[in-house]
Amino acid sequence: MAIEATAQQTQELIGIRFGAGLFVNYAFDLVWIVDATVRMISPAIYNKMPKAYRYCTNGFLIFIAINGAIVFQSGWIRAIGLACVAMLLMLSLQRSNALRSQVNPRP
Repeated sequence: MAIEATAQQTQELIGIRFGAGLFVNYAFDLVWIVDATVRMISPAIYNKMPKAYRYCTNGFLIFIAINGAIVFQSGWIRAIGLACVAMLLMLSLQRSNALRSQVNPRP
């Protein structure tokens, strides 16, 4: 039933009937849980992981979150999703700039 509903919604939005997107949502849950667990249990191990891991993991999580909060929504829920994504982007850029200034302080 959920696969059929997902396929129908995907068909209406992008013109391709694809019910397996439901399993992508399950993958999102799994990736998020594993990533968060590693970060909490052993930050030292997480910090030693290759940057490619972090970029791929965060990219996947962001991609799915944007699809769930913006692309597959409408009305005021989409507006709230856009506002949240914009806020998270600003916070991410602010954090990135703060970390960069710690590494390379200005004279």
